[in-house]
Amino acid sequence: MPSRVYRRRWTETRGDEFNGRGHSVWFFEAGDDGWLVRQVEVYDASRILRYGPDHP
Repeated sequence: MPSRVYRRRWTETRGDEFNGRGHSVWFFEAGDDGWLVRQVEVYDASRILRYGPDHP
């Protein structure tokens, strides 16, 4: 299944209890149908969050 990966630098703080993570880079993988398949958030404070079919 073909997919596309998008990358976006987020330069605003979260504004919630996780504000200390700092700014982040978000990666989105979209399937051929346009729906998101996976999402990865890489924070400046070394925290990485993953979401996808194999890691809810």
